[in-house]
Amino acid sequence: MKVTKKKDLMTIPHNKIWTEAVSNSNAGALEAQVVTEFYFAHETDVNLVKKILYRVAHTSKYTALKLPILVIIEEKPWGTLFKLKCYPLDARDEFIYKTDLTIRAKQAFAKHQLTYPRIFEVENTPLDS
Repeated sequence: MKVTKKKDLMTIPHNKIWTEAVSNSNAGALEAQVVTEFYFAHETDVNLVKKILYRVAHTSKYTALKLPILVIIEEKPWGTLFKLKCYPLDARDEFIYKTDLTIRAKQAFAKHQLTYPRIFEVENTPLDS
């Protein structure tokens, strides 16, 4: 067995070691960490974004509040990456949970007019060229 950086428990059954890869994110438990990523321009107020993300996770009806909620911030050349790491009450709700977090976070971001990164500026340039 091996635990990855993303806390996935890697188990390779002996009879499948040569035929297929096996990965189990939660070792059969109902908890499975969900990581939702958000991208912003460098000048964005990181404390405000962090506060919004914690609030969004704490108020979601899908969040397992007894498990950790983390916001990880990484600087990239093009902007700032925020990773919201938290757990749904039931691993089967992973995708609806991630959607709920994304929708509600984006609503809060819009209220504060937070700026997204601009990878490149397009000035009067047709998309086909």
